[in-house]
Amino acid sequence: MDDSATELQRRPVAKRRKRAPNVSASLSRWVVDNVTQARELIRSEARAGYQEAAGRLVAVLEKMPDLWQELHEELLLAVWLGSDAGLQARLAEGAAGSLVKFSIQPQNLSSLFTMIGKALADEGRHCSALRAMHRGLKLAPDKASRDESISSLFGLRSRALALWHFAMLNDGPRNSAFAGAIRDTIKELCAEPAGHQHTCLDIGTGTGFLALICRELGQHMDGGLEVHACEQNELLFALAKEVVGNHTSDDLGLSQSHRDTAQAQVQLHKGNSCTLQLQAVDFIVCEAVDAELLGEGYLKTAMDACKRLLKPQGRLLPCRATVYGQLVDCPILRHSFAGTHACSSFKLKGVGCRLYQGFMCEFLEDFDHVILSEPHELLQICFDDPEQIQPQLNACDVASVSLSVSRGGTAHALVVWWDLHLDKSGKHCVSSHPGRSENHWPQVFWPVWAQANAAEVEVGRPVSSGEAVEVGVRMFEDRMECRVKSPESCHAAQESQGAEALSVEDFRWLNDRSVWDNLRKHSASVLPTKCREPCILDLSSMRLPAALAVVAQSLPKEIRPKAYTSSCLDPASARAFLAANEIRDNITFCQRSSAHNLADLLEESCPKQDGDVILVFADAVQRSGELRPDVLSQVVAAHRHCTVTGGKLWVLPHFLSLSLTLVESIPLSRSSRVQHPSVDGVHVDVRSLNALSPTTFESFSEKRLSPKRLTCEQEVLRLPLSSPSCPTQLASLEAGRKYRLGPVLADGSVHGVLCNWSWSHPQTQQTLEAGDDFPDVGKAGAVWPETLPRRVAKGDYIVVEIRTFAAHGILVTPLQLLPAASVS
Repeated sequence: MDDSATELQRRPVAKRRKRAPNVSASLSRWVVDNVTQARELIRSEARAGYQEAAGRLVAVLEKMPDLWQELHEELLLAVWLGSDAGLQARLAEGAAGSLVKFSIQPQNLSSLFTMIGKALADEGRHCSALRAMHRGLKLAPDKASRDESISSLFGLRSRALALWHFAMLNDGPRNSAFAGAIRDTIKELCAEPAGHQHTCLDIGTGTGFLALICRELGQHMDGGLEVHACEQNELLFALAKEVVGNHTSDDLGLSQSHRDTAQAQVQLHKGNSCTLQLQAVDFIVCEAVDAELLGEGYLKTAMDACKRLLKPQGRLLPCRATVYGQLVDCPILRHSFAGTHACSSFKLKGVGCRLYQGFMCEFLEDFDHVILSEPHELLQICFDDPEQIQPQLNACDVASVSLSVSRGGTAHALVVWWDLHLDKSGKHCVSSHPGRSENHWPQVFWPVWAQANAAEVEVGRPVSSGEAVEVGVRMFEDRMECRVKSPESCHAAQESQGAEALSVEDFRWLNDRSVWDNLRKHSASVLPTKCREPCILDLSSMRLPAALAVVAQSLPKEIRPKAYTSSCLDPASARAFLAANEIRDNITFCQRSSAHNLADLLEESCPKQDGDVILVFADAVQRSGELRPDVLSQVVAAHRHCTVTGGKLWVLPHFLSLSLTLVESIPLSRSSRVQHPSVDGVHVDVRSLNALSPTTFESFSEKRLSPKRLTCEQEVLRLPLSSPSCPTQLASLEAGRKYRLGPVLADGSVHGVLCNWSWSHPQTQQTLEAGDDFPDVGKAGAVWPETLPRRVAKGDYIVVEIRTFAAHGILVTPLQLLPAASVS
């Protein structure tokens, strides 16, 4: 213990003070009894006593926060002495060092829990850290404490666990297949003569789920099963250590249980399996596969594991994969793969664009489509046979497959998925097949390009029943390519290295006619006929400055902007795009990172006094459905600038509207919390990970979310971004504003609050989501917290809080369920 901690321990406990006015006698006696017992426990010098003392003092301060100044030193002493050595080391450094050194004392109980949470996170105890931070947020007495808690929570969530982990852990068929394959492998090993303890290795263990299944099933083997697990991601390794270690935490999240015998059978190794030094094991489990199959490096991992880490007769799970493909007619896909020229507000012709990566990953069931061919095997890979894999890698072009068209139509994409065979018999298999129940793996879509004589490079080739379509399959160490063979001219146009590489999201923005028509109408009706040499700043986070072109063309001819500024990644491509749209002079470009410091950008772009500013955010509502986090802070900064310079500010979109709907959605529930404590009778409870469950959701399609709307959609907020009153209105939301949603239309289980952000032209009802034959903007919102009742009845109401938060824009938080009987 260092000198500062020793000094803290030597300090005398505070004297008892008189009962405060307006405090009941029973509460006063309860406080005195708990404080007295806490002080006795601290004097006992037992670690368990320190932990109980901390719990009692926290309970007192929760009921009587005014006692903080009197009790906080004793609480800090109990926290310090009740912590294990690892946590003490973290508490003595960094932001939490004030717990010992008192250089910056926590100001209240909320700050204390936030500091403890940060220390626990640094120690790698993320679940315990989340519990501490949540408690800090719940106890926050003021805006500063609340902002500190929210910032810490968001920071830890973004670092700790990717959201797809929850959908994966709730993928029942996937879990059952692995549990069944592991169980049968163990039975086979038990049937073999063995004079040694059996061993296994889980490669890329993640949160330790499959390693725990191995441990539970291996407990009944003669001599037991020694389980090893490795993970190269440091944060996931820390989570696996926490979950596999099965440590428990008290309310403060401070104590850690000792490892028991069963837990000692799992040995965790930090690092990549290719550098792991370990004696050969009896079987290896590895689920390092993604939607593309090879994108997480399983091919290289399997080859190395078979050569170095697996016994000669050992088993590799999974051992084989079969890749399938089929053609689909799905016109909506055209907007994701290439410029469809559906928008009349700007020109794409002459601007070379190609699809980045050449494919996209989506769920086929999210789109209306027609199947044009039966599923056809494209490739087989034997992961447990390196001698077969290496020639395939050397050849690169591993297969040329002919697909027979069973129904005429226009083929827009080749949809590819895989079956993963976990054992050689094929008894246990998991698939990314379209439409599989609880499937968390999307499919891979490869575009089918039009015929060579098409006017432009377009997606979609007419095919007839009985026609043969050739597919070329190439395999690399970290990826596969499954391309429908196209005319050379089309293929060359798409592969041109001089063309700008655009993502699927980029193409969807460019092709979304509703966005640009709405922005054009908005510009024409909102902007005045006369401006004082306006400066147009396009701060849309897009690859090409389409919004700048649309707004500039919407201005009357007599208005001549003095400067055009666009945030983009590639100024050369942006300049070519603007030239195609007749904007060539007075153009400057800034990196997207520079756009965050809007005050400096405005000074550089609009230094002249009395200059008007047109600020454009075409992606104010992102394709995920969320509000772009920095939009509101940028708007406030622009208003400040124009107040100083005397200029006028117009923001496009002119308004932002937020509507809320209470929803029941099983898919949302499965993507936000671990549901079950067991798999096919094997007790593997990783629900402690629910401490890391998300508070928000995004990017759900309407079909995938499958929401049952429990309330009517209610508009709760309308922000006039161009109005000088906008900063004042946003400031009023800093402390939070409560709204009542309801009444509930029917009994149900609530899983989230759907947040619908939109911006509309003042004279039309068209919103950002509108569009003919086009992928909708995703659905986003707030996940229903576990602290509130999930069941709601007809006539109930829900209270939510809406508040601004600098780093995240607007937060919507469910606060309270009001039963119908309690609402007047």
